[in-house]
Amino acid sequence: MSSPRFLLSTTDWRKIGTGLILALIGALLAWVSETVIPILQDSPDSMKLLLAAVLAAAVNVIRKWMTDTRQ
Repeated sequence: MSSPRFLLSTTDWRKIGTGLILALIGALLAWVSETVIPILQDSPDSMKLLLAAVLAAAVNVIRKWMTDTRQ
């Protein structure tokens, strides 16, 4: 559904919200990669590294769930 100039439809707002959430997740992942991953590399606990891998996959699932993938 399209909207006229200077107005935003419900679909537009939904896409803006989706983009904002994805941008926030990206910023969070950037912080995690800068701060948390170096700590995990120095940790002898391999379960923390496994948890990091599972969380990365979960973020991808959320991204796919929030994105319209129809042809």
